[in-house]
Amino acid sequence: MSRTTRRSLRGPPAASSVRPDHLGTDAPAAPGVSVPLVIAMGINKIIPLRSGVMWVVVSVVTVVVAVATYVTWVATRVDRLHARALAARAALYAQSERRANAAAQLGERESFAEALTAAEAVLAAGPEERPEAENRLTRALRLAADKFPPETLAEVAEASRRLALARQLHSDLVRDARAVRQRPLVRMLGLTRRHPTPEFFDIDDPALEP
Repeated sequence: MSRTTRRSLRGPPAASSVRPDHLGTDAPAAPGVSVPLVIAMGINKIIPLRSGVMWVVVSVVTVVVAVATYVTWVATRVDRLHARALAARAALYAQSERRANAAAQLGERESFAEALTAAEAVLAAGPEERPEAENRLTRALRLAADKFPPETLAEVAEASRRLALARQLHSDLVRDARAVRQRPLVRMLGLTRRHPTPEFFDIDDPALEP
């Protein structure tokens, strides 16, 4: 029998004797486990770990952005309320001067010394003396309302009405600004350091009775 015939009768070589060259001799594969399967198992363990870390990072960044946005909004609101209160006080002083000028003209035209003297006191008063001077002028104009006909007091009455509206607006804005100053976050972060505490303009109702 020829050598070729004897080799064919023996059959293929045993599977245990076959070793792929790419596996090398130092790291034999575990029985029944292929190398691609081991690699796939390792990747499946790494991917969930990376996904978990990514979600943590995204969550932290989201929280930081949300907190920063809220603090920025609060700081902007604090600045806006104080700016509006300051502007309202300037408008209030403007209406006060308008009423004082109208009262001075009334006092000169009608020889009513009480109105003239009180109006000059308002125009010359400083911030601390201004409320008391305004109240004296209001009392003088109410005396004038009992003494003179309505058409004589038309300009003074209109100026007094505008002053009353300006005072109400100023009081509302000061109340809002003082309320926001009391918030814990505003106080903790010192968001009002640049703004002095707005003060009310405490005067009697300047509107004259119709």
